[in-house]
Amino acid sequence: MKKLLLTGFEAFAEHSTNPTKDLVNSFSNSVVNNYQIKSFVLPVEYESAKDRINELIELEIPDAIILLGLAADRSEITPELIAINYCHSRLPDNAGVIKLFEKINLKSKESFISTLPIEKIIQSLNENKIDAKLSTTAGTYVCNTVMYTALHKSSQMSLDIPCGFIHIPNGIDQDQLINALTICINSL
Repeated sequence: MKKLLLTGFEAFAEHSTNPTKDLVNSFSNSVVNNYQIKSFVLPVEYESAKDRINELIELEIPDAIILLGLAADRSEITPELIAINYCHSRLPDNAGVIKLFEKINLKSKESFISTLPIEKIIQSLNENKIDAKLSTTAGTYVCNTVMYTALHKSSQMSLDIPCGFIHIPNGIDQDQLINALTICINSL
């Protein structure tokens, strides 16, 4: 059976909860589309999240990676196209760290493009009456750091696998989120 590494995040900033935490936990050790799901909740901390995603990829050697994060200002589910080698946010992470004008990895390339079947995911979600659209960048906060790091690590390990990040909005109930994520996994 194939293995899917699935991650979400803990609560951060003014958000007392993060729907990705409950979502990934609800998939823990389940099987979807012939993937055994390995679920983990990451800290919203630049360095700890980066270290943890590297460790999980090395440990699990997954056949696919879906990284989830909260985009509270959005109203659609948005698979991310590009992760950039850049951190820049005045919002501190949960360790109190603020990163401005910093590279994620000084020895790596400027960007990585998602290897998830983004067009298929968006089309499948929309066909099932779940609003979804493309987002061209994962931003410059911890979500982008995790996406960039996962794609970099996958490349380093020569893992030719679907790997990418999907932001979810606030305000979608848990059952609909479970349905949406199931559709995403079935699109792999």
